[in-house]
Amino acid sequence: MLKYFLILAAACLPFSLQAQTEASDINVVIFAPKAEDKPAAAGLPSCNQAPMLAAVAAEIGEYQQAHPANSIVNRRKQALMIKNLKDFEEIPVADFDNSANYEVARELVMTKVNYRISEENMRLCRGNSDIYLLIYPEGHGFRVQILNFIPAAANGNEFSIFYADEQPEIKNDAAEENAAAENTVPAVETAETPVTETEKTTE
Repeated sequence: MLKYFLILAAACLPFSLQAQTEASDINVVIFAPKAEDKPAAAGLPSCNQAPMLAAVAAEIGEYQQAHPANSIVNRRKQALMIKNLKDFEEIPVADFDNSANYEVARELVMTKVNYRISEENMRLCRGNSDIYLLIYPEGHGFRVQILNFIPAAANGNEFSIFYADEQPEIKNDAAEENAAAENTVPAVETAETPVTETEKTTE
């Protein structure tokens, strides 16, 4: 009986070694680590990006000038609103409480549906004056919607600005042209002063 088991074990030994070799070969296969996906919102401007907030303040200032306040109290409110447009905090879109602000909640839904923007591609910022900024990609820049400032129309909020991180080169070209113009001496100054008839007689 013992001899039978020894023969059986010897017969199975090559298969066992082959299985271990195959398993060993599988274990040594190393896959390159998968690159960590960069959040889409990482490319969006931060809630406290100074140039963007300056553009927002300018847009609100133009609206206030076009729609002046009818009382001293309201004018002070407008001035205070502009002053407070410097500090915003980010609120994750997925964590936004719809009951906190109906207008903002509606705009989030309309932006997702109408423009097919996912939550990962949106950034929501809330300011001290209860003004919200909704930022998402558009073209080669970003659309910044200013929410809870004026009543939104039935088809959605239309009060917004287009913002791009890179400033156009036009300003630099204009500055170079102005500098060149300042360094150019007018032809009138370089021309010789004509001799009058009186001077000719004197000579």
